[in-house]
Amino acid sequence: MAKPACRIPVRRHHWGVHSPPFVKDGAPPPIDAQSKEPSRLTQEEWLNLTLQVWPMYPEDVTRAGGHPAPFPLALPLRLIKMYTFARSPETGFEGDLVLDMFNGTGATCVAAKAAGRDFIGIDLNPEYCRIAERRIAGERVDPYAFLIEKPRVRKAKSSRQMRMFDEQSHGPALPDAPAEYAIGEE
Repeated sequence: MAKPACRIPVRRHHWGVHSPPFVKDGAPPPIDAQSKEPSRLTQEEWLNLTLQVWPMYPEDVTRAGGHPAPFPLALPLRLIKMYTFARSPETGFEGDLVLDMFNGTGATCVAAKAAGRDFIGIDLNPEYCRIAERRIAGERVDPYAFLIEKPRVRKAKSSRQMRMFDEQSHGPALPDAPAEYAIGEE
């Protein structure tokens, strides 16, 4: 078995999560309500996170350091917001640790940092580790970048197509959706 080329610790906040969450056997440790407060989502955020389809544009391979499988930061940021707790200094709760064992160029760690989570990222390729270190140190991400614009159907061919994206089935639309997120013909 090959040894990892690097493991980049960044604070106690290290890096990663883009696979389905690992769940240990048994009951989770209890977390008091006050410690959960920094992770509380608004109703609009929760409705957005629980959409059945997450329309996202793919990440640009050249921008992602040439990695063969880049993904948009919104993807790990959404999962981190849904499945982890942020630290709560007021209560002494350290928050959850996000682990990415196949870190690549560090998208999950950048997302974890933006969400205020501790993280650990591991990769076999030293070049990707260097790219990830630079991204974590310099890339600034809006912690609300996980919100997805509601798709809009233009020139629907049937009323069924319009119903697929109505507000009742997908929650409220976000304001000022850019035209490039619209679905359908102009």
